[in-house]
Amino acid sequence: MQVGLRMDKHTTDLVVPLSVSLNPVGNVHYYTISAIFIAQLYGLELTATSAVLFVLGGVLAALAGSALPGAAAVGVISILMEPLGLPVGSAVVLIMAIDPFIDPATTVLNVQASCVASSVVAPSGGNAASAGPVAGDSSRPAVAAVKS
Repeated sequence: MQVGLRMDKHTTDLVVPLSVSLNPVGNVHYYTISAIFIAQLYGLELTATSAVLFVLGGVLAALAGSALPGAAAVGVISILMEPLGLPVGSAVVLIMAIDPFIDPATTVLNVQASCVASSVVAPSGGNAASAGPVAGDSSRPAVAAVKS
């Protein structure tokens, strides 16, 4: 992002790691869709109230589980399951079974959201010269910083 998109290095170095914890878009999708799947599996009728509960609970679960490793993060889904009266134990087992297939998509969404947050915050045309040339890119000459 610093070289290819010419974003300010200091801003991206701050925003991207901060966004991993504060902007877990992929985790919100993961928890919300998983909870809706379990609710439909157990025949819970989805109303407008339960939809709002799913979204708010998904945001809270994502914020709580963003720093946890994969197996522990699945247990955070109890934030969504408990208020609806759904069985947490069987939900965790079902989600753990499909987690290896869903986790790469969750990671892609989280990385993309971090890059978007950085592109919104970082000014364009920043200090790209200090990042150096892109490997294999002969179209741009290397620029040396000269102090006067």
